[in-house]
Amino acid sequence: MALIKCAECGREVSSLATSCPNCGFPVQKSGLESGQTIQAEANNSSGTEADKGCAVMLLVGIAATFALAVGVTTCSGEHDSTKNSPEQLAKSVTAYCQSEAGIPDPEDSPNHAITPSEMAKFTECVDKQMYGK
Repeated sequence: MALIKCAECGREVSSLATSCPNCGFPVQKSGLESGQTIQAEANNSSGTEADKGCAVMLLVGIAATFALAVGVTTCSGEHDSTKNSPEQLAKSVTAYCQSEAGIPDPEDSPNHAITPSEMAKFTECVDKQMYGK
């Protein structure tokens, strides 16, 4: 019986053992002599683990790409071009600025005559909203 070094943990192991009693790493039954390490078995094991790691990273990358594509499609599907149309913007700004200037809604007060003061406030509000002035 000869003692050989375990390639995984470095402890001495009997050449008759099937695995290292310390770490459980498999021992090769080839003609190794005292002091030699089991390098071939260590290389095969780490290559397999590296392949598994690459496969996992590949799957994660595919999943991330799929999620991004779904997100872009979903967001673009929710876009309604009429929400930000010039006509809708004009209606929103007009309603807001009428309220700010104290001008009543034409449906509520159809006979209201807009005063010069109300018109000045309305115009100032529109300038702020549209041009940032």
